[in-house]
Amino acid sequence: MASFGFGLINTTASPYTQYYSSLLNTYEEYYGTKYDPWANSSIFTTDFKGLGLPAVQYYKFSDLLAVLTHGESSCIWRTGGVCTLQNACSYYTDTGLWDFDFKVQFADSGNDYIRIPLISLTSTR
Repeated sequence: MASFGFGLINTTASPYTQYYSSLLNTYEEYYGTKYDPWANSSIFTTDFKGLGLPAVQYYKFSDLLAVLTHGESSCIWRTGGVCTLQNACSYYTDTGLWDFDFKVQFADSGNDYIRIPLISLTSTR
């Protein structure tokens, strides 16, 4: 991947503005260089529930989610971690939380990218 981040694009501004916090695997203090060139590779699959982030990226995302929800999110920090919110998903519509997404750009894609809306990863159990 050339870039992988969590944030949003403000389409009401002219020109559009965007802010994304990088979730790329660039933490050599944790992984060293032995995982290069696979450090930022990815697999898309439809049989995995959730996003499947590596631990360091999951921790960073859970911190960002806590800030966005003013501490209302609760993320389990273990393998297969899950984040929950205190209120129903509909409550967060007016807060702007569902405007956030993951932006993925692959190395050979030029200027093209994929945006994965945060709401698309929610589950009501």
